[in-house]
Amino acid sequence: MEARLVSSAKEIGKRAALLRTSLGLTSEEAASLASISTSDLHRFERDGEATVETLIKLLRALSNHRTVDQWFTTPHFESIDDVIAFERRRRAAH
Repeated sequence: MEARLVSSAKEIGKRAALLRTSLGLTSEEAASLASISTSDLHRFERDGEATVETLIKLLRALSNHRTVDQWFTTPHFESIDDVIAFERRRRAAH
């Protein structure tokens, strides 16, 4: 399966939440690392709404831990266990 580009800002926000939780960061920790408010982070993760400045700050903060491409592509799964683990992390992010 080939990765596909994400099609909406809302989906990017949800992926950001998934990345944050997979890094073991609370929303407060991630907001602090990015020097943004928790309300801005929550709005982005929930609705995909953010200023370009907020996006850049968040990308910089989270990309120190991992690659930024996770925000814009769908993951490649090797097994059903990978899918299940992905779904658990995704649901925990909501």
